[in-house]
Amino acid sequence: MLRLARQSRFLILISFFVLIGAKPPIMQDYIVFEVASRAYDLSSVKKDYELINGFICVYPTSLFVKLLGINQEDNWLGKKSKLNKPLRGYEKKTFEKMIKFYKLVEYIKTQQIYLANSLTRLLKQSYSVNGCETQGLFNEELMTQNLTLMTKLEVMFSKRKQRLNRFDDQKVNDSLQFIYSAIDKQIAHRLIWQ
Repeated sequence: MLRLARQSRFLILISFFVLIGAKPPIMQDYIVFEVASRAYDLSSVKKDYELINGFICVYPTSLFVKLLGINQEDNWLGKKSKLNKPLRGYEKKTFEKMIKFYKLVEYIKTQQIYLANSLTRLLKQSYSVNGCETQGLFNEELMTQNLTLMTKLEVMFSKRKQRLNRFDDQKVNDSLQFIYSAIDKQIAHRLIWQ
């Protein structure tokens, strides 16, 4: 019995020292929002925001980027390691833009848009000619899934613009906004970090 009591005290003492030496878990990532039942954390949103900025470098007149309202100068997200609670106005606006992007991505996954094989080579050349960052956009000689989806978005909106070519830019923009409004109503989202 005495031996059991000593062993118990020894285990409690060891546990105490282990607990003292253990550091509390540090939360480095936050679930920011949810789109189509998929949660997006801060690090994946930052990564995709950077990929969009890389797309802007090659194609500054991108229609889907214009619809999102993202520009390269507005890149506070790349420097952020934690979020404010409550979110500041510019943070909330950026997350709303990224929610829009993820809704478009969910929609484009359901569409049958085919890309020519030569497009990969042309995009890769454009990235190197413009001196753009290609990390995360190409695997070997192939486009990553993210770049493929962004390119399909651009093709979809470009085809729509070609059909409306006889109209002025405002009517084209209104039409693209109308397309997004229809997509927005079909795909649910929720801002988690507020």
